[in-house]
Parts: sequence; C-alpha cells; structure tokens
Amino acid sequence: MAEGQGRRRRSQRLQDGHSVPWWDAVIVAAAQFQGCSIVLTEDLQHGHAFGEVRVVDPFRSGEV
Repeated sequence: MAEGQGRRRRSQRLQDGHSVPWWDAVIVAAAQFQGCSIVLTEDLQHGHAFGEVRVVDPFRSGEV
C-alpha cells in the first residue's frame, strides 16, 4: 500500500471513530506517521489522545 493511501485510510478511521473534522484527522494521522507525541492546535479538545499523539492547545496558560 502506498504511504499516501495509508495516511488517507488512517485519517478516515480517525474521522469516523473520533468524530473529528476531516482536516484535523489528516493532521493527526500525519503526526502519527511521523512519530510525533503532541499536536499543537486549538481546534481539537485539549488533552485528548489519539493513540500516542496527545492534543495540546498552545493558547492555554502554562500548557506548553
């Protein structure tokens, strides 16, 4: 399977399983493929974990 197809499928599973918008699912899937441990965003729920990737809102005081 091509790497792009794997990311697309993972994005679809994230979107369906976690009820997140498509582009947010794409960002999380890319972070997972790259081995990142956090995603900085204000668009997803702060502290939510998608496997090994945790969401951090950079605008929350003292969180980063």
